Amino acid sequence: MSDLDIPAPWLQVVLLFVILIIYAFCSAIEVSVMYIKKISGNNIHNNETNPKINKIIANAYYLKALQFLKVLIIIFASFDISLYIMPYFFQGLYSNLENSNLTAILKFSQVLISFLFTFLLITFCDSIPKKLAMIAKEKSNYLKYRFINSLAWLLIPTIRLINGITDFVMSFSKVDAKALEEKVSEEEIKALVETASEKGVFNDLEKNVINSIFLFNEITAKDIMVSRKDTYKIDIDDPLESYLDEAIATNYSRIPVYKDEIDNIIGILNMKSVLAAAKRVGFENIDIKSLLQAPYFVPEMKSLDELFSEMQSKRNHMAILVDEYGGFSGIVTIEDLIEEIMGDIIDETDDDEEIEIKQLTENSYRVLGKTELRTLNKELDTDLESENCDTISALLIESLGYIPTKTQKPTVNIGNLSFHVDVAEDNRIKKLTLTIFPKQDEEQTNSYSLDMTNENTNSQNFK
Repeated sequence: MSDLDIPAPWLQVVLLFVILIIYAFCSAIEVSVMYIKKISGNNIHNNETNPKINKIIANAYYLKALQFLKVLIIIFASFDISLYIMPYFFQGLYSNLENSNLTAILKFSQVLISFLFTFLLITFCDSIPKKLAMIAKEKSNYLKYRFINSLAWLLIPTIRLINGITDFVMSFSKVDAKALEEKVSEEEIKALVETASEKGVFNDLEKNVINSIFLFNEITAKDIMVSRKDTYKIDIDDPLESYLDEAIATNYSRIPVYKDEIDNIIGILNMKSVLAAAKRVGFENIDIKSLLQAPYFVPEMKSLDELFSEMQSKRNHMAILVDEYGGFSGIVTIEDLIEEIMGDIIDETDDDEEIEIKQLTENSYRVLGKTELRTLNKELDTDLESENCDTISALLIESLGYIPTKTQKPTVNIGNLSFHVDVAEDNRIKKLTLTIFPKQDEEQTNSYSLDMTNENTNSQNFK
């Protein structure tokens, strides 16, 4: 034995080993409780330990007890190693401390062992037990309950004392500590959703739905409306036979009706009501005015969350949007609001020609000119922006500097995106083909634009 005569710390080594096993068990229980809390709404009724498991889930002090015990174990283990175990194994070096080089080696060895202990603790007592607990999931719930319940009985009084002191100190700073604990920011939730998506907990659709819900109060009715020009509408003074076939062919269930001028919307015509009335009295005897429903007018800048709530409560399926001057600017339907969350809903009545974005090849798409920039960015992960334009048609016309005629087929390049106009009429771009090139291949994009030009074609690069 050395001159320092330090006894072998076998008891401390065994004790350290035991408390590290307890630490690992605490880590496993912690992740198990979180998992059970997550799925409790779905199958908790099938668990024979429901009341006990529910008690753990409902009381935050149980998890705090686990976390508090883990902190105590780390503190105890650190003292155990530094006061008993390390001095024993380094006692041969302590007798030669007058050698400065030896002292430096000793200190370096102590630091190295501390890092090694931390690595082993995180790997074998935290990470691996949590992984095993996720595999086992709800197995041995009863055993875990007995352990955590006993642990909470011992530690909760101490935890409450610590929380009380913390709240007392925080009261002097005029900060509500409980409110800080409960407050979760939108950014934190989005980050959790993104992490969960990367780990396969959410698929792309579920992730997009959650993110769309957060954007619901930031998007206005104007952003998703069917514009005044694209809205199918009828004049109340026109005879029914002049538009009946066309109205039925549109497959629209509700149609705005105006009198004298388009800004004077007087009602909404439900086509089901027309068919029901025709069955009773015949088409030639239908009084359209008697079938009109009162229009639901809303400002075009109303947020989607408010609009959705109002349309639900008032049982309206179509909203008539008005601009700041009181003029008719467009319509929004319940289906438009749902599509904003879920994505496009395509049914058997939808015309293939009316699908805003349709994939043609791996990197090319047919796009309608009325497609909004926001929609294109969302669907194809592009980053088009404009302070003056809402639609693809407007953006291309702005970049060209003129409105293409029916015979002109210009191509506009924006970064790695190449837009080729296919159909232009009524002073608008109706249809176009979008080709997306890899972002590093901008030379390929430019050469494509030149290949598309002819005597009736104009090409312009817009960065």
